[in-house]
Amino acid sequence: MKTFDVIVGKQNGHFLASVLDYPHIVQIGATAEEAVGKAKSAMEEFLTSAQVVSVTVNAPVSNGSSVQQLQAAESVASEYPLAEAWARKAGIRWQDPNDPVYQSYLASLALLKHQEREAARLEAESEVMQ
Repeated sequence: MKTFDVIVGKQNGHFLASVLDYPHIVQIGATAEEAVGKAKSAMEEFLTSAQVVSVTVNAPVSNGSSVQQLQAAESVASEYPLAEAWARKAGIRWQDPNDPVYQSYLASLALLKHQEREAARLEAESEVMQ
C-alpha cells in the first residue's frame, strides 16, 4: 500500500482532485470527498495497468533560458507556490532560496506543472460537459 498526496480545490462549482505525483489524474466531483474518491479509483486503475519502461534519447543540452521565459516562469512560480512541494516529491531538497539556478528550476517546474494541470482541467471539464 502506498500513500499519494491529492490536491483538492473548488472551481466553477465543482471540486477538482489532482494527484500530486501524477498530474494527468484529475477528477471532478460535486463534493471534495467524491472528487477524492474518484481520484483514488483512477490511481488504482492506473497503477494496475501501468508499465515502467526506460528509453534513451539524444537531447540537446540547454545552457539557460531567455530572459522572457525566465520572467514568465518566475511569475508562474510566485502564483503557484506548490513548486517547492513538487521539488520535495522529486527528491530535491531546499538548500538556498537565493540560488538563481534553483529559483530558475522551481520556476520552470511550476510553469510545466501549470500547463499540465490546465490541460488536465480542460479535458476533465470537457468530459463533464458531455
